[in-house]
Amino acid sequence: MNIKNYFFIAATLFLVNNTYSQVGIGTTNPSPKSMLDVSSTSDNGATYKGLMPPRVPDFAARNSINPGPADAGLIVFIEDSKKLQIWSGTSWINIADLAGSPSSYIQNFNTTPVSPEIEFPIASQIGGYYTSGDNTGGLPSTAMYVSPDRGYGVNNGTATITLGPVDLSGSLADATFELRLAAFTTDGSGGFISSDEVKVSISTTGTAGPFSEELHVIGWAYGRWGFDTGGEAATVYDGDNTTTAFKSRPPSSYFSYLKITGIPNSDNLAVKIEMKNDAANEIWVIDDANIYQN
Repeated sequence: MNIKNYFFIAATLFLVNNTYSQVGIGTTNPSPKSMLDVSSTSDNGATYKGLMPPRVPDFAARNSINPGPADAGLIVFIEDSKKLQIWSGTSWINIADLAGSPSSYIQNFNTTPVSPEIEFPIASQIGGYYTSGDNTGGLPSTAMYVSPDRGYGVNNGTATITLGPVDLSGSLADATFELRLAAFTTDGSGGFISSDEVKVSISTTGTAGPFSEELHVIGWAYGRWGFDTGGEAATVYDGDNTTTAFKSRPPSSYFSYLKITGIPNSDNLAVKIEMKNDAANEIWVIDDANIYQN
């Protein structure tokens, strides 16, 4: 065998070996479990460096990539929003958010709004008013708020409040919405019946909707209760605009905690709360509207 053939065979074996084995950058001993092993140092710890993912300037540039189901695992860093995202096969999901977007938002109708970083914003209010203090002289005669000093209610009429939009797209799981509810009468008579109701609807496309009605609390048999009863009305989001109804039957079922679980990931989540009562001595009150990633 001449020297030329020898080098040809050796080069071929070298290329085949590297094609079907692990590749190391900065290391001569890559992990046997990886196809690519990048070391943070190439001089035994004298200096260290990181790994730079592909960068795109904004969401429009990210969307132009147009990945499909087979591209699950694709990673980009979005420069203007400071988000490191991974393609799940169907949507982009935040791996990390360097801008500090929270994983939960709350609206507690406080006199001084909570920090803008965590506030569940009020998009619109139709009817209703802020409540404070105790329901003195009425039933129950307890506080008309949960925390810290105000709730939001309606008396002898209707009110609709829309919260959002918020971005909860950074979770691999789903989201949960929780709300506190109380039903007061201003005197010792009457209470809430089937014509008195509270509805909670979810939109994954923003405050303009469409909304899917998911949870429906109905007054029953002249019920009335405060925020401290502990009863819970909970349902799982299905998005088909078919509500789950809960009847408040005294004294066994008063619902001061409302919950909707399984809300899908969305960067444009909104919640609509509708309240209706039809007597001068009735007041629905809500407080502590909270939506968070699971």
